[in-house]
Amino acid sequence: MTPIIPLLVVIVMIMIIIIANTEIITYYAINSSHSAYAHNFVPALAATFLTKINQIRVQTQLVENDIPLNLSLAKQHTEIASELFDNNTQNDLYYNAEGNNGLAKTISDDIPLALNNLQKAVRTISTTAASNQSEQPQQQTTTSSSVIKEIKQMVNNINYILDKAIYVRIGKSDLTNSTVHALVLADIAEKAYNDYSYAYGIKPIIFSGSSSSPMMMNMGSGTEMGTMMMGSSPNSSSSTNSSAKNDLPMTKDNNDNSTVVNTTAYQQAQGLAMRAQQIFNNDLKPTSSVNGPSSSSSTNTTITTAITKIENSLIHLKNAIDGKAPTIDVMKIVHGEIHPALLISYKLQLKGANNDDEVSNSYD
Repeated sequence: MTPIIPLLVVIVMIMIIIIANTEIITYYAINSSHSAYAHNFVPALAATFLTKINQIRVQTQLVENDIPLNLSLAKQHTEIASELFDNNTQNDLYYNAEGNNGLAKTISDDIPLALNNLQKAVRTISTTAASNQSEQPQQQTTTSSSVIKEIKQMVNNINYILDKAIYVRIGKSDLTNSTVHALVLADIAEKAYNDYSYAYGIKPIIFSGSSSSPMMMNMGSGTEMGTMMMGSSPNSSSSTNSSAKNDLPMTKDNNDNSTVVNTTAYQQAQGLAMRAQQIFNNDLKPTSSVNGPSSSSSTNTTITTAITKIENSLIHLKNAIDGKAPTIDVMKIVHGEIHPALLISYKLQLKGANNDDEVSNSYD
């Protein structure tokens, strides 16, 4: 008869092995020599609104870039821009306006109207272009020049209205708050990674851990993703439009990306990476004095180093996307470089530190 105690030891050891392997398969890649951290930041209402405005700016700029050479892509970007300014965003603008609801109501109506007009204009241009395929090259060039000017004016008008929306929706304290802009930058960078994944038919990894400490995951070059947490969820920071996803199949990531299967998503990733640099240079870097007078010299040095790392990592991100680097490399830039540096430099809160469902309007 087998002794009871040794048998129990064997059972316990088997259970430990199963649990350990399950955790590794669920969360992390295997056989790695690099470490990165997954962060799930507590959002702020002001940052969420600014993120949405920045996404719309990216889409309308892509429309302008695609006219007149790729009308099909331009049409998709106009549709996505209109969908981004949804009812929730419109209500946020109206009900959370800083003491000027009359102007906010006007602007909340002007934005969807302007986006709809842009959408109609691109559709008209597409129809006209299709019927003019047999015209002489000289006449086509003249038409294209006129079209470019018209679309540019419409995009400029949309940006002007969006500027007014920010003015009435976001208070001065939030507009000069580095924490708010850091949250926007974190979200935009993650959306760039998500869109880049969709561009290659790969569902992005969604980090949903919640604790006072960020999850650590090991990632290495050439690592197989296996059954890591992938896809999108309602609570994810990604809100990539369904027009860009197109119900993409799950595929395996590797070091040799095949051809782009979703050009719309790829252009969005490029546009968001560029926008992330603009947010840092225009909104975040000028307000980066987050240290109080009592901060130690070592703390100041650490934060200064982290801010420099953010700037360099944003360049790294844009170059990786433009150069069509492996998606795992882009993920490591966002979650292994940009997010940790933002966490060090600014007063960001991690979900789970206080309340998983916490949404604050501003930060002290």
